[in-house]
Amino acid sequence: MWMYKSDLNYIIRILFFLGLVCSFVPATFGSTGCGGYLTISAGITRSFGVPPGYPAYSHCIWIIVAEPDLHARLSILSFSGQTYGGDCVDTLTVRDGDIDQADLLETTCGTVSNTVVTSSGRWLWVQFKSDGSDSTSSVSLSLTTVTAGHSMENLTNPLAACKSFEFQCSNLVCLPRSYICDGFNDCGCMENCDESDCIGLGFAPLTQLGFSAGIGVGMFIFIFIFVWLWEKRRRRMAKQKEREDRMKEEGRGRPSKNKKDDKKDKKAKVAWHK
Repeated sequence: MWMYKSDLNYIIRILFFLGLVCSFVPATFGSTGCGGYLTISAGITRSFGVPPGYPAYSHCIWIIVAEPDLHARLSILSFSGQTYGGDCVDTLTVRDGDIDQADLLETTCGTVSNTVVTSSGRWLWVQFKSDGSDSTSSVSLSLTTVTAGHSMENLTNPLAACKSFEFQCSNLVCLPRSYICDGFNDCGCMENCDESDCIGLGFAPLTQLGFSAGIGVGMFIFIFIFVWLWEKRRRRMAKQKEREDRMKEEGRGRPSKNKKDDKKDKKAKVAWHK
């Protein structure tokens, strides 16, 4: 038999948890526009990075490719990351390839200057991510090349073409099309990216977070009231059915006759017919 109190408490706990999750999932954690697809030739030096005072929730991805027979060499001129509670929150990551699964060359959330990393092939993957607090520091990077000493002309570019159901960012990152205009800068770039030309509410991130929390709390209250009313109606119907069953058993309120009463009635009917 269904246990009303225990099961309803279980449902309330689930709804409470879902309400909290919905309340604090941000509608948009927008990111600063940066990142890109960079090519580098022999004898050329390119500077790039993120200016001081970068916005909260910055996300930048640069994919770098050197010309054939050249390695890409990245110099971290200056970077000051941040930590919170022992965890990295503003982080710079460099990988030896063109994807986020390539071998790790460097990752830091501390203060770094004049640190040099060189690709084993022609490609580098560089990512910068920050948390929700603004910073006055900057990310200053410089890109040059180094002669490979052996031919790399026949090396196949590891960048795979995006599939038909994917969206290609301007830095050549492939993402599911469902990520477009979802409020998160998944591409890690500014132009022709997943959050470009999106028509939003036009509010600041904190205001949109407030809207998101309000919608989440409202949904939780609505679901809770709906479940409460449904359970109240179910209990009322169960009591009514129980009352009707009891009345049927009691002969709709009349006391049931015993065997002696039945015999007297039969005798009375026989005498009346005679």
